Amino acid sequence: MLEFQKRRVLADQMNFMKQIPSPEFNMLSKKKLQNICEALAVFSCIKGTVIFNQDDPLKYLYIVKEGEFGSQVRLHVDRKVKGLDPSEMLKECDNSSGKLASKSKTMSTKNNGKKYKMYQIASLGPGSVIGCEDVMVAKSDTHVTSLVCLSMKGELYRIERDSFFPKL
Repeated sequence: MLEFQKRRVLADQMNFMKQIPSPEFNMLSKKKLQNICEALAVFSCIKGTVIFNQDDPLKYLYIVKEGEFGSQVRLHVDRKVKGLDPSEMLKECDNSSGKLASKSKTMSTKNNGKKYKMYQIASLGPGSVIGCEDVMVAKSDTHVTSLVCLSMKGELYRIERDSFFPKL
């Protein structure tokens, strides 16, 4: 009975992964997809849970199974980039998706009293893959954004970064 249940969970995970519109998953063989699904763990959380912070070490890649999550970026309040203030820069970057980034409260840090603002730059739902861009595009060992659960309940599939990429 337990073996049947494990096979059913694996089949459900594989069906879910096949629906993800992401190049990392679209071209996987059935065997590679199965290897990835066997390495997945389910991470459950509630509204307000911080999954990871910007600049945290990138240990896991995540796939939203259920719920809504906010991708947030922390910027210095006084920082100017190419003559734009950070909120204008984010509005320009986010116009391609048709949504404006939303800003939250200003925060002070212990680091020389510098002030930061958090900007939500994306709302991520089921099937969203989180962390691949950090590794593949930004070539980073840390997260370039923070991730927070926005829904009352959320579930993520989680796989260790070092386990994911060799399986591709």
